[in-house]
Amino acid sequence: HDALPICVGATERFRDIIRGEKALVAKYAGGRKIEFVVSEWNIGPKDEQEPGYQTRDMTAGIFAASMLQLYAEEGLDAATFFQLWSKETKDGNHFGMMGDGDGKIRRPTYQVLRLYAEHSGSVRLKSTVQTPTFPWVNPHNPRKEHWVVPYVSGMATRSPDGKTIHLILVNKHSESPAKVTVTITGSAGLGEVGLTCLE
Repeated sequence: HDALPICVGATERFRDIIRGEKALVAKYAGGRKIEFVVSEWNIGPKDEQEPGYQTRDMTAGIFAASMLQLYAEEGLDAATFFQLWSKETKDGNHFGMMGDGDGKIRRPTYQVLRLYAEHSGSVRLKSTVQTPTFPWVNPHNPRKEHWVVPYVSGMATRSPDGKTIHLILVNKHSESPAKVTVTITGSAGLGEVGLTCLE
């Protein structure tokens, strides 16, 4: 999908914004604890004259997964997705994770949020991902800033009782599946292994 590089590239741009704001707080807040909160997030219509792609396809799902990982990695205190439910607008856009008819259609963003809710622990674990990358240039920025975007990103967490390790991987390639190898160190041994795939 032609929108996918824009969405996942914007995630890395937002990472720079968060780090810049945190640097300013560290410099000028005098040691006070200031929480970082995103009051509303989602992707917008592709073009005012052309139907958009909000929450109806996997582009939105991959964007949501990338943003949730970003929030965890950068230590945000809260982030609110907008919005829960909506009908299709006159220009063909959707703004909700659920919608149409009686609201029982679960769009990709809904499935991603459900996946994170069910398969994320409260304790972050150190993890690294070795993956190919692709460059992304912001087409709306006259300075033509560019970022390096990983094709695969990952986040590891542990359940509060210490018995379950959750690993969420996001394939950001628009066409090709990702073949991954997972190595876990410092564990006394693995028990049952489960896999949930959203595609």
